[in-house]
Amino acid sequence: MENERERMLRNAKRKKILLIGIGVIIAIFAILGIIALILAGINSWMREQSKAKLEDDIRPPSYIFAEPNYNENIFDDAVYMTLDREIYYTSGQMRTSITENNYASQLPAAQFIYDIILYIINGDYENYNKIFTDFYIKQAGDALRETFTMQKLYNIDIEILLTWDDVPEAGKRVIYSDFKVSYMIKNNNGTFRNDIPPEEARVPVVYRVMTIYDSREDIYESFVYDLLHIFKYESGLYN
Repeated sequence: MENERERMLRNAKRKKILLIGIGVIIAIFAILGIIALILAGINSWMREQSKAKLEDDIRPPSYIFAEPNYNENIFDDAVYMTLDREIYYTSGQMRTSITENNYASQLPAAQFIYDIILYIINGDYENYNKIFTDFYIKQAGDALRETFTMQKLYNIDIEILLTWDDVPEAGKRVIYSDFKVSYMIKNNNGTFRNDIPPEEARVPVVYRVMTIYDSREDIYESFVYDLLHIFKYESGLYN
């Protein structure tokens, strides 16, 4: 028969083994946590390094732009008026042009992008600068243009790349849309885009739009919450 002393020793041994096992498990989880933090730090550092390299790669050279003329009416330029100034819109396999006649039949986000194009053409920097969220304005820095002249846009293409919706805590439906926008600028003077050469070039950008609906779905407002160079967008580093 096992005496009391032997039973106590056996129980103590079991407790010791159990405590050692718990300690080993805790140590393993601690080590895994440290490794995860190290890997996250390395990943974050590599991501920032990739961003910095991309910023260097897409930094525009110093172009010689046309002289800005804030009093010019670009519609008096006879040559510009002969260029293709249609605003083309691509959704999936369908490509059409948005005009005043079919504007009302477009989705709200598409109407919003159309309006943005008109702001740029008309040099309407006041309304253009109202399209952005407060958060974007705080982050944008030099990417914003306080003023710009009328812009002779032509060969204009809008393509919807992605769209998804969400219902945040406020309960209002929000639809997010990514639009690739490209165009050429005749006699580019650099007041709006200083990353496009004066003639015959495109540098697409992506407007990331959020359209917020109220509960009735017939009242909405749209904002740009991010604006990215196409290479930044395609890199996946800024999502």
